[in-house]
Amino acid sequence: MACALTSGFTPKACKTVGGVKSFLIIEHAAVTAVTKTAGVVTAITKTSPFIFREYKQKAEVAMYKQTAAVDAKAGTYAFDIEATLEQSSLDQATATENFLLLKNTVMIVTKDNDGTYWLLGEDYGMDCVSVGSESGTALGDFKGNKISFKGRGYTPIATVDSAIITGLTS
Repeated sequence: MACALTSGFTPKACKTVGGVKSFLIIEHAAVTAVTKTAGVVTAITKTSPFIFREYKQKAEVAMYKQTAAVDAKAGTYAFDIEATLEQSSLDQATATENFLLLKNTVMIVTKDNDGTYWLLGEDYGMDCVSVGSESGTALGDFKGNKISFKGRGYTPIATVDSAIITGLTS
């Protein structure tokens, strides 16, 4: 039996903005359950003392994307997820934190510039695949870190109810 389609698509009448305002990141192993209602994440249960840590972003430097990978012959699919962030700082405390990001598999909640939250890495988490530190050459060049994460799973990214965000960070 075919998988039934449930709706079409109509473009929005209003324009919106792109980009990521901040990332909330936690160790994937610290999350014990994700609850969804109608596809929206309504609860994330985590073990104590773990909390989601906030990584704020400047305008137009951070992003994420999801790509469905389909094998029509095998009849299978997966979702490839990528996220990148920047830190305009080179200091030892940030370098130490980035080393911890590199060693962990994490789960990420993004906050888009339009205020929408999204959950990335629900199934198997996201792994930090690169942390690059740059000094810049010219006085006006970027000086800081660029970090990339990749993940793969069978569940597409899902919106997160904004009402649960405060509880994730405490």
